[in-house]
Amino acid sequence: MALQISIARNRIKLTDQREPYWQAVTRGRHIGVRKSKGSEYWVTRAMVDGKYKYHSLSNVNDWDSAMRAAKEFFDFLDRGGKSTKGTVSELFDMYVESVKPSPTHSTIKKTLQLELGNVKLNDLRASHVKRWRQSNGLLKTRQDEKRSAATINRMVNVLRAALNYGVKEQLLIDTSWRVQLERIKEESNSRELYLSPDDRRNLINCAAEDAKPFIRLLSILPLRPGDWNSAIVSHFDKKSDTLFVSSKDHPRHVPLSNAARELLKNQAKEKLPNALLFVRANGKAWDKQTWNVAIKDAAKKAGLPPDTTAYTLRHSTITDLCVQGLDIHSTAKLSGTSIAMIEKHYGKLLKNVATDALNRIAI
Repeated sequence: MALQISIARNRIKLTDQREPYWQAVTRGRHIGVRKSKGSEYWVTRAMVDGKYKYHSLSNVNDWDSAMRAAKEFFDFLDRGGKSTKGTVSELFDMYVESVKPSPTHSTIKKTLQLELGNVKLNDLRASHVKRWRQSNGLLKTRQDEKRSAATINRMVNVLRAALNYGVKEQLLIDTSWRVQLERIKEESNSRELYLSPDDRRNLINCAAEDAKPFIRLLSILPLRPGDWNSAIVSHFDKKSDTLFVSSKDHPRHVPLSNAARELLKNQAKEKLPNALLFVRANGKAWDKQTWNVAIKDAAKKAGLPPDTTAYTLRHSTITDLCVQGLDIHSTAKLSGTSIAMIEKHYGKLLKNVATDALNRIAI
């Protein structure tokens, strides 16, 4: 009778050898363990077309975890999965082609080249992704500035989606990397840092000429960067004085103040309907990298906190709306977010407004 390696006390008796000790799981499918200097290394194999396909099992330290990992491999084969010599970088390109392009994709691609991009999909393990999570390419910008937790989480989310795409397309077997792509606790600077109207005017005045229009827009409307960045001339409705924006599944028509209407009229002047409302001085579109630099340069000249970002402007305008007493439903609709999010981040302000209103009607 073959030795049952599923029993821990049996494995203790095993001697070191190069060939694994095997135990059948089902016909043609086995789990094996190789002993070396007191450590156990787990593998699995399955008969396919008369030949064994082998697969190393990572993050496995007992029979139960080996069974779970081996099942992923067996399920992969049952779905018709095939071994591939492709790399993480090539898989990422495939994923990007399947979704709406984003400036974040090119940034992530550059970080992958340093630690992860050339890793073969067959070889990808949690340790590879861990090195990427700890790399300066991810944690810092090209200007050697520390990236915020929120930015890192957005980049991690994209890589997670790309690797899950690889699992769906049967290009990846091992999924132990998922534990390395969990979100980290975000610092809340963007929602704590508030710029007063005077601060925002100062920021606009200190900005480069081509950046002034969009910084001004963000200073008077509660928009996300993707809202203004993708806005084209036809999105500006002069008859209804609204701007159509769509981001994060919140398409909406934003009503415009007199100042916002005049700003957009100037931006739309002599442009075709499909032209972008906001472009750089060289005629090219703004992207995350260029607008971040523009805002940080302006903030530095204006003597404002270095954490100032596009989202700081969004937070500041939402704060002003709450302080001015705009109801929570309208604030959420204007901002393109949920009532729950407004309550979570601006609840104290809303409470103060309510208290002031009650004090005004006190008898």
